[in-house]
Amino acid sequence: MIDGTIPYASHGITYGSDKMEAAKKEAALKQRMDGFNLAAAEADFVWCFLERTAASYRDRFKACEFMPVGYIGDTVPPSRRRSPKDIDAFFFGKMTPHRMRVLDTLAARKIAPIIAGEFTGLGWVPDFLADSLLDRAKVGINLTLHDEASSPGVSDPRFASCMRIVEMLRRDTFILSEDIPLDNPYRPYMRNVPVAELAEECRRVLDSEAWRAEGEAAGARFRTEMAVQKICAPVIDRTLAGLGVT
Repeated sequence: MIDGTIPYASHGITYGSDKMEAAKKEAALKQRMDGFNLAAAEADFVWCFLERTAASYRDRFKACEFMPVGYIGDTVPPSRRRSPKDIDAFFFGKMTPHRMRVLDTLAARKIAPIIAGEFTGLGWVPDFLADSLLDRAKVGINLTLHDEASSPGVSDPRFASCMRIVEMLRRDTFILSEDIPLDNPYRPYMRNVPVAELAEECRRVLDSEAWRAEGEAAGARFRTEMAVQKICAPVIDRTLAGLGVT
């Protein structure tokens, strides 16, 4: 939520694959924002996944901080993973027109990604299957939910999907991402390219086999630089100071 609204793709309010009528969409948006405002009135502090959200609501609370999702450890460390790398590219997440347009461009470079998630051909898959597919992927594709043009007159809807990215970095998966100009603390750990260049870049990465070494290096840096103990401590300290707790 940014600037008193939910900016992504006309507020991102849809049911199934059909768009809601404008009046119903505005009513649903109002209900969501009213619910947030009621909850916010009871909150002592707020931690936000997006930097813009934290900036937008900082004046409403004694403490409002950006809390990125970092590395929390693995049940199976990378050194023990033995899955064959037999999937060229993998994308998982809710399918949207923007994501479909980008993924369709891969076919021209003779890349057939495995795609899983809501509104995809494979559909939603349980975590253990998504984890297996991700372990086997050479390249993990990262795309924003919607593009900038999908929300005219509203804040830029593009942001990094923290949960998807963290799952890839935990596995040393090479991440090829569309360039995300805002709310992307994971930029140093992925290769960022304009949407129009993503398919060509994916072909180059696969042909050169750069995905292996670059993915391992990015994963190692992520586990060190964004370990939760390191990134949470200053956020907690500032929150406690804002609340007057010593």
